[in-house]
Amino acid sequence: MQFTGVLNVEIKTDKFQYIGIEKMTSDLLTSRHYPFSHIYCSFNLESLQHLSELEPGVDLCLLMSTLEQKIKLGLQTDYITHLHPRLDWLQKNSNHLKQLTKPLRPWTLNNDVDMYFAFNHHLAGFMTDYPALAVEIKKRYNTKK
Repeated sequence: MQFTGVLNVEIKTDKFQYIGIEKMTSDLLTSRHYPFSHIYCSFNLESLQHLSELEPGVDLCLLMSTLEQKIKLGLQTDYITHLHPRLDWLQKNSNHLKQLTKPLRPWTLNNDVDMYFAFNHHLAGFMTDYPALAVEIKKRYNTKK
């Protein structure tokens, strides 16, 4: 295994509760030393809370779309370390990004305009289906500075 980045594991319990999925996933990722680090994200706060008990100190990221109430809840919840909002919410609220107290990683940025938006706003990261494109755009972005 040559991957040395950050593995973002999404716990998909927002529609169905899979009993024990958090523990099984945590056990797998902590069972040995991997060359990568990992974080967890989910739309489900209960799953993230359970993971906070299983792996204190791991980054836990709340996935969200555009509900202001959920964004506020993510900001106020101690064990949530990052917010993963939908890109269109970020673009609509870009004037207020500096007021947010937790790092942001929006989803899903799949073109150069959206990726430049993320780099220009110094976001913690972003989800994409095209990592090679993101690396190329990051190189171009860094040479323009």
